[in-house]
Amino acid sequence: MKGWTRFGLRSVEAYPVTADGPQFVAAAPNAVGENFGAISPAASINGGERYSLQAELAAADTISGTVRALAFYLDAGGSQVGPPQSVEYPAGDWSLRKSEGFLAPASAVQVRLQMDAAATFGAGGAAGWRRIKLERGLVCTPWTDDASAAALSASLTDQSLAILDLESQNALASWYKIADAAGGKPTRIGLQSSAFGNFIALDAEQIYFGDNTVFDNASDTIQTVWGATRKVMAWGAPFGPDNLVEWVGPSNIALGSMTKANAGFWVDQVGAYGPTPLPSFWAKVTPTQISRSRTGAGSVSTALNDVIVTCYTGTSGATCNWSRVSGDASISYPSTGFTPVFSTTLAAGETKTALFVGLVAKSGDVDLVYVNVEFSDNV
Repeated sequence: MKGWTRFGLRSVEAYPVTADGPQFVAAAPNAVGENFGAISPAASINGGERYSLQAELAAADTISGTVRALAFYLDAGGSQVGPPQSVEYPAGDWSLRKSEGFLAPASAVQVRLQMDAAATFGAGGAAGWRRIKLERGLVCTPWTDDASAAALSASLTDQSLAILDLESQNALASWYKIADAAGGKPTRIGLQSSAFGNFIALDAEQIYFGDNTVFDNASDTIQTVWGATRKVMAWGAPFGPDNLVEWVGPSNIALGSMTKANAGFWVDQVGAYGPTPLPSFWAKVTPTQISRSRTGAGSVSTALNDVIVTCYTGTSGATCNWSRVSGDASISYPSTGFTPVFSTTLAAGETKTALFVGLVAKSGDVDLVYVNVEFSDNV
């Protein structure tokens, strides 16, 4: 399976049996609450950019639980950062699932894909995965089974009029229809730049979006006018004598004359005109990945305060409930607590890993924290 690492009691296999078979399956008759699947090698990504995940999933004779595809983001030290991006399917024949426009954490430099099942199956139980794809961009592009540079090349007689691929500076490969006009909405088309996503350059002094909104290239601003009102947002450097990043006011005021004094609403690099918003609720766990080892078979565990969860305004009055996302079911964990301790018993030469999630709640607000745990025998 080209570098994928299997885990759990059920074996994920390519089908047909080839290096990359078009799909992957795992037989799981009478599996009860099992976690099994496979994890890909790490691949490089750009932190702080938006990514989209899609996969076709299948689940036969499921009693409870789901079949999933996930993307885990990793920092330069190999620790997981942020929540995973995921798609899942509870039961039935092949179904396309998408998670679009997900913002990768700023510190992420790599990603691992995981296909897994966390479910209870009947006698005919089986899980299936195919066409798993993580790509940069807000919207998933169509899957191409036989994509190649040659197949995606374009033949144009006037290259100066072509929309260009930012990566290769070649002419755009293709365009395709996403949806017909319906319900008062226009036909939607997509621009396919490469097998790895949509990277399209639109270059002009001004780019219009409908009748009222324009992107101005000289000032790097997006401007909308309705009636006697204008809204301006900076997509680059601040504008005007007050170094604004957003301004709403009379439409007859020029960009260079826009100030805090003549605005109905403004935002500068410090804050906004109007009530000061309260910070949003947050929770975090330190560290996000922990490993412990021993020599020879026997028990091994983390210690109290090895893993610590904190949240906005402190943990007083808050709760943290833990559950297993994926991995080895024999690693024990607490049901609640802000300093969880994880433990297991290892056989000689054995390594166990699992991903856990803590749901932190306080005064009606909630947040999730994730920690990856690994135990190993040094022999």
